[in-house]
Amino acid sequence: MAFAKELEKVKEFYHISLTRYGFANKYLDAIQKKYPQSNDGKAFFIGEEEPKVGSLDYGGFKTTVGEFRTSIDKHITILINNCIILLVSLWENYSRQHSLKQYYDDYITEVILYRNCIVHNNGIIDQKYVNKSKLKRYGVGDKLDFSETDFRTFLKYFEGK
Repeated sequence: MAFAKELEKVKEFYHISLTRYGFANKYLDAIQKKYPQSNDGKAFFIGEEEPKVGSLDYGGFKTTVGEFRTSIDKHITILINNCIILLVSLWENYSRQHSLKQYYDDYITEVILYRNCIVHNNGIIDQKYVNKSKLKRYGVGDKLDFSETDFRTFLKYFEGK
């Protein structure tokens, strides 16, 4: 049961974070509606105060709608990758404490191999993955890029363990 509680914390963190990104997208939608010229690649300021010339100490940044949407997508990728790292770490600690080697099925092993590529190879599939994966979803040199649906599927692999 201890692992189930930890898994719920990972889910909660993931969903709260996604909600924040959803708010950011709605903010951009409102900006585009109120300022149609923002669609033309014109920069706007987000934050508490305009930056002072020559200073890196300020509470915001200038961006365009397109740049900000791209940034949100990148942050969601980082969120998913970090949640995979956290999920595998929690699983490995729990399974070591309870001698659960029998629960390392092909799907859990696959997520562990993804974690290894994220941590050790910047999310690029390496030969170790190809050698150890029974599911063989990627080839050497492929870049891992998981969707929200992918991550929800990964969570299901660990549920009930």
